[in-house]
Amino acid sequence: MAFAANTIAVTATASVAFSTTRAGTLQDPIPFVILNPTGATQTIFIGGPTVTTATGFPIPAGQSFSGSILDSNVPFVIGAGTSTANYILGRQ
Repeated sequence: MAFAANTIAVTATASVAFSTTRAGTLQDPIPFVILNPTGATQTIFIGGPTVTTATGFPIPAGQSFSGSILDSNVPFVIGAGTSTANYILGRQ
């Protein structure tokens, strides 16, 4: 999988942070980083398909969250309003 950097539209409804056509495995996970840019107007939250602003892991403005995809379990994001975040997915 090629390295990719893109944006995420964050809204008040939980949505898939990004999609990938490749499933990660324990021996070959797919790394990702989600960045809530400096100057962002809201904290975004990451979690599973039922994530809410009360249950998600918070990513404040200027902070990032890194993880790995195993199987096809991609993260979901949500915010209190509408904003844009960034992500990096894959490896070279």
